[in-house]
Amino acid sequence: MSEANLPQEYVAFEKVWVCGNVFEHGRVILEIQGNPVFLIGQASNAPLVWLNVPKPIQGRRPEWRPAIVQSKPAMEGFEVYSSDYGYCILHGTSMLLEFRVVGEVLVISTIDLRPVGLNVFGNLKQLNVSGTTLASNSFVQVATMIGIGDPES
Repeated sequence: MSEANLPQEYVAFEKVWVCGNVFEHGRVILEIQGNPVFLIGQASNAPLVWLNVPKPIQGRRPEWRPAIVQSKPAMEGFEVYSSDYGYCILHGTSMLLEFRVVGEVLVISTIDLRPVGLNVFGNLKQLNVSGTTLASNSFVQVATMIGIGDPES
């Protein structure tokens, strides 16, 4: 992961609970070929959210496009919804992520990126990434929790 791919306004949470796994002192939860898929950063009132989605291109690497930038939709059909219980990222009627902040900890309870073409989903107990199940793991002082693919290829 290159820091150049991260927005200047992004301030990572020191501790993140991600679908039954712990990520501490890192920057990016999930990146594919060097592209951060989503970022949830600290801010004074509400977390700031970024979401990038792949646009498939026949025979080539997908092109990554911003769907949400600083919690504002950049593509039609995407939104960050907030309630008394927390926040979720929606694509149409599909919930892609559900999260809340408890004290200083970001808690991501649900991930389902299948509606945008990524085989990544999880619940309170486990995270499934391209056929691999992660549960009760700790990732400490690594820049990226899950990195898929070589950024250069």
